[in-house]
Amino acid sequence: MKKTALCLGLLMAWIGGTLGTVMLYGQHSIWSGSILLLIVGVFQFYTIQKFFQYFTYLDDKLRNYEQTFKQLGYNLSVASSQVFSVSKSLSLTLEENNAFTQELFSQTEEMSTLNKKESLTIQETLLSIKAVLSGLKQIEETTTQLQNLSDTSQGIIHESLSEVLEVLVTIQEMKASSSTTITSVKKLTGISQEILNLLGTVNAISDQTHLLALNASIESARAGEAGKGFAVVAEEIRKLSTSTSCAVKDVNTLIDSIQHALEGVNCEVLKNFQKVELGVLKSKHIEESLEKMKLSFGEVVTLVGTISELSKEEMLLVEKAGENINLVENSMEQTASSVENVSHSVSNQKTNMEEVAEMGVRLNQSAQLLSLLLKDYNLGDLSCLQTKGLEDALAHFKEMVNKLSKATAFVQLDTAFHRQALQDLKDTYPFIEAIWTNECHGRFIVSLPPAGIANASVREWFQKSIAGELYVSSPYISAITRMPCITLSAPICEGSGRICGVIGLDITLESNEGY
Repeated sequence: MKKTALCLGLLMAWIGGTLGTVMLYGQHSIWSGSILLLIVGVFQFYTIQKFFQYFTYLDDKLRNYEQTFKQLGYNLSVASSQVFSVSKSLSLTLEENNAFTQELFSQTEEMSTLNKKESLTIQETLLSIKAVLSGLKQIEETTTQLQNLSDTSQGIIHESLSEVLEVLVTIQEMKASSSTTITSVKKLTGISQEILNLLGTVNAISDQTHLLALNASIESARAGEAGKGFAVVAEEIRKLSTSTSCAVKDVNTLIDSIQHALEGVNCEVLKNFQKVELGVLKSKHIEESLEKMKLSFGEVVTLVGTISELSKEEMLLVEKAGENINLVENSMEQTASSVENVSHSVSNQKTNMEEVAEMGVRLNQSAQLLSLLLKDYNLGDLSCLQTKGLEDALAHFKEMVNKLSKATAFVQLDTAFHRQALQDLKDTYPFIEAIWTNECHGRFIVSLPPAGIANASVREWFQKSIAGELYVSSPYISAITRMPCITLSAPICEGSGRICGVIGLDITLESNEGY
């Protein structure tokens, strides 16, 4: 239509020019006028043809500029949408980060306070540990002294045992001597008894001799002078008998004294023998006790040796602990310094986050201004665009959602399953320009082709569908293809009805206009 109008305009201009020329040169001859008219006509036709070609070129360029201008508008619309989404996401992230920074700042201050308290506690603990280390050193010294005393005591016990054994041998010898003495006393007592028996016999003989002497004296007296000599002999015999009797009595008295003395000696020897036996028993008990003491003390010495070895090991550990304590003290100083640095850094981060939050607010304001500017930018009326078979596409979409919701891997948001399922759907249905799934926080699980935004939580279609609504958008510019489209979205529900994500797709729009 535009080309036809342009041609008619040029033709009318040529006719007008020709008539003007004829009127101007009407006084000349027809021949010369015809030639001139032909020349002018050819020139005008050539000029008109050039103008027509130039106007055609300008019309094509204008159409290209218009298409480029519209595509630029689409891109600006997408950019505006992306900036707005990023601004919204950034605002949410900044709010969360600001809250986190505030909490982190509070916790850092609390940590700094606790670190100071812990530092004091650790210092007190280190002092206590140092006191323990000092005590361990004293224990090690005491253990060494105890080991020396144990060695000395063990030597004394050995000497005492040897002396007790010597005493026991002496007592055994005394026992043997006492036994010999008792035997000798018993023999002396027997001999004394035999002597007494002999003295009794002698005494009896003396008495008999005395009687015989008396009888002889009587008989000699009867004999008169003839018996005087015999009387003298009898008298002497009587005197001898009397002396013998007296001597026997004296000997008997002495033997009685000896027997009494022997009985006393025997009693004393028996008492000493019993004491010696008791001493032997006690010496054996002492020997056994000393042997037990020796064994026990041997165990004590072994334990003291073990304690000494352990004390040496403890001293090595104590020395290492001392070194570690020094490291801990240095680490505590470094930790305190680090905590102060962290607190300072968090404070700076808090200030930076506040500045970033202010920049986020400004970015949001800029996005809103960009949206207002785009309202004045002529993108064409998107409402004049149409999609073929929108109702059929919506029915197919509902069928897709119902079928996929029965797959456990789909409901469990398995990435590999989602990628394969969405690719199959995109290959099966030509009307699908883009298809994607999101988890409940807006993060994309799979997007074919890749999404133009990182998170869909600020998009209206996501907010509607995550709330349980089957959503059909008005025509808008897709952030994925940067072309006009309509979005269909629906919730992904588990068997219990809980919404765990969103599935969505873009349907391509086509213009009713031709060029």
